[in-house]
Amino acid sequence: MPPKSRWQRFRLSRWYPVFWLFIFLILFLALTGSYYYKAILNPNLPNDRTANQAPSTSLSNIYKVQINSTKNSIIATDDQSKGNEYEIRLVQSSGESYLPDGEVIITLSSSSQTGKYSSGNSVTIPRQQSSVKVLYADTKAGTATLTALASGTVPVTSTVLVKPAEAALLSPIQIISGGNKNTVPADQDVTFVTTLTDIYENPIPGGTVNWVQVGSNNLREVSSNDVGMAYFVAHFDRSLQPYSAIVRAQFSSKQQSIYLTVQP
Repeated sequence: MPPKSRWQRFRLSRWYPVFWLFIFLILFLALTGSYYYKAILNPNLPNDRTANQAPSTSLSNIYKVQINSTKNSIIATDDQSKGNEYEIRLVQSSGESYLPDGEVIITLSSSSQTGKYSSGNSVTIPRQQSSVKVLYADTKAGTATLTALASGTVPVTSTVLVKPAEAALLSPIQIISGGNKNTVPADQDVTFVTTLTDIYENPIPGGTVNWVQVGSNNLREVSSNDVGMAYFVAHFDRSLQPYSAIVRAQFSSKQQSIYLTVQP
């Protein structure tokens, strides 16, 4: 039987388990020491997952978007060519114009569901150009908030007051107190109402509606409010028999009439 080698004799000795325990201890200390150095002593050092990543840069640090107009109010319209002009501009933090190296897409939106831009819901600023112009039109009277946003930047807003268009419609006259549909009592106050609007049904505040009472001259009161509603209070003459009467509202060439039966 050949003699055993030195390594074979070592494996059979009591020092062989001690050897591997020593190797394991060295590896453990190496790993924990590396973590302790990075996490405790030098927490600002990049870890393995971020060491090879390029630092991110927000476009807000390079440029921002502006939305500008010379007017802060428009007349309600669905004709884009009559809309309000807005300049969408890219500027640096210094306020100077920014010329992008490539195209920049600006997303456009409005708080008004009826508002529309001539360019649609977005507009593209070409390479090496700092601004573009768009038109905004709206058919809903009131204040609309317009928003422009480029990817990686903070959204910017501008408000515009949409005023009603020219008065065009009178709503059908209604009885709101003192009568029932087309029947009214004699010798009592009866209140009628109509609404003056533009073609988009926006109320016209402050419009003067002329009321005519046919069948009696006892007109008591005419008034209107700031949302285009015009009121008329009439008092019909007493009679022994039912009779017909007409209440008519007029504004320019527009008019509405309600035909009534006056009961004694």
